[in-house]
Amino acid sequence: MAIALVSPFLLPKLPQSAKWLNPEERAYLQHRITAEQGHFETDRVTMRSITQTLSNWPFWLHALMYCFNTSTAYANAFFIPTILTVSCLQQGG
Repeated sequence: MAIALVSPFLLPKLPQSAKWLNPEERAYLQHRITAEQGHFETDRVTMRSITQTLSNWPFWLHALMYCFNTSTAYANAFFIPTILTVSCLQQGG
């Protein structure tokens, strides 16, 4: 646990500040980081894009599945202790 708390402050953020890397390794890692970042631009959010999203049936299907999943998880989390208590009382335990 202590290592997890201290390591973000001890580890370097970029290869250039890592003292244990030689210059070739620093250059290689910087090249890899740059290549993996890529370039990404998003479109502007317009009423048309909102309408397209809200009229997309897979969007609503996923939203419905998410609601069913979370409501089931919350029902179990909140009511299992009550159900177990009542069932233990009914069995005389």
